Amino acid sequence: MRKRTIKPLPEPEKQTLLEMYRHHPKSRMRERAHMVLLSSQKRDMKEICSIVYRSENTVSTWLNAYESMGFLGLYDEDIPGRPPRLNQDQQEQIGTWLDDSPRDEGYQQSNWTLKLVCHHVSQEFGHRFSLSRIWEIVRGQGFTLIRPRHKTIVPTQKDIAETNSKTFYYLEKARLGESRFFYLDETPATMWSTLSYMWARKGTRPQIPMADDHGRLYVYSAADPLSGMVHYRIAPSNHKEDVVDFLKQMRSRYPADKLVFRLDNHKSHKAHIVTQFSEDDGNMKLEHLNRYTSLKCNPIERLFKWFRRVVTHNQFFESISELKNAIRAFFRSVFNQPKKIISLLRLNLNSFP
Repeated sequence: MRKRTIKPLPEPEKQTLLEMYRHHPKSRMRERAHMVLLSSQKRDMKEICSIVYRSENTVSTWLNAYESMGFLGLYDEDIPGRPPRLNQDQQEQIGTWLDDSPRDEGYQQSNWTLKLVCHHVSQEFGHRFSLSRIWEIVRGQGFTLIRPRHKTIVPTQKDIAETNSKTFYYLEKARLGESRFFYLDETPATMWSTLSYMWARKGTRPQIPMADDHGRLYVYSAADPLSGMVHYRIAPSNHKEDVVDFLKQMRSRYPADKLVFRLDNHKSHKAHIVTQFSEDDGNMKLEHLNRYTSLKCNPIERLFKWFRRVVTHNQFFESISELKNAIRAFFRSVFNQPKKIISLLRLNLNSFP
C-alpha cells in the first residue's frame, strides 16, 4: 500500500475540521473530516483505512477532493433520486378528498381510512402505494387523526322569526279562550346515568355505577305555557303509535276543547297515522316548527333539561321500575310549580304582560 499524506494543516483549518468531525449531523461528513485529520498527522494510508474501516480507494478519493477543493470537496453533490410518482397537484388532491366525505366520491362509507385512500389513489391515478407511504402523504398535507365534536345546526333568523310569529298567534288564540295551546315533545330516559358536574371532596373523582342493562324509556310531555299545566306519558319507545297514544290521552283529558300542539319534525310526529288521527279528531291541530328551530323555539326543551338534571344526572337505577318511579316523582313536583313552568316556557318575556 502506497504512502499518501496531505501537508500539515493551518490551525484555523484544523479547528474547523475538528468541529466537523465532532459535531456534524451527518456521519459520512464526520468520517471524511476524520480521514483528513489522520492524514495531516502523517499517518499512512494503511493505518487510516484500518481506523475508519474504508478501502484505500475511498480514503484516497476524499483526500484528493479535499486537496483540490478544500472543505467543499468533502460534501456530496446533489442526489436527485427517483422522481415522486405523485406530483404536487395530485398530493394536494388527496387533501381535497380528505376535506370531504367518502360519500362525495361515491363510497358508502362515512369516514376515510388509509386503506380507502390507497384504493382511491389507485383508481384515480393508477399507482399503488403501501399504507405507510399513504400515511406520509396524508401527514404531509397537514392531516392527523382528530376526534370531532357535535355542532348544532343554527337556524336562520328568518326561520326563527317565522316560527315565533306563528307560536305567538296560537298563544293569543289560547289567551282568548278559543283553544288550548301546548308545546309537545319527548325525551329518552336511560338506566345509564347522564354525567354532569357535582359537588365532591377535593382530590376525589366520584364514580357512577354502570351495568350491562341498556334499558330506556321515553317520556312524552305536553306543557301549557299559559296555565303552567304539564301532562306526561311514559312509553317504551318513541314510535308513531306512542305519539298517537299520547294524543289520545290528551284528548281524554280535554274532551271538548280545541287542542293545538307545537312540535318538531321528528318522523314519528309526521307519520301518517299521527296526522290522520289529528284530522279524524276534527278539533285538534298539529303545528310543526320550522326545521332546526326546536332548540331555540320549543321551550319544552328547557323542561326536559330540568328533567335530566333532577332525574338522570349522576344517578344509577337498578331497574326500570326505579327509573319510572323517579320520572313520576319529578312530574308530581312539577304539578305543584305552575308559576315556574310559565316562566320556563316563555319565548320572550316582553310578549306577556
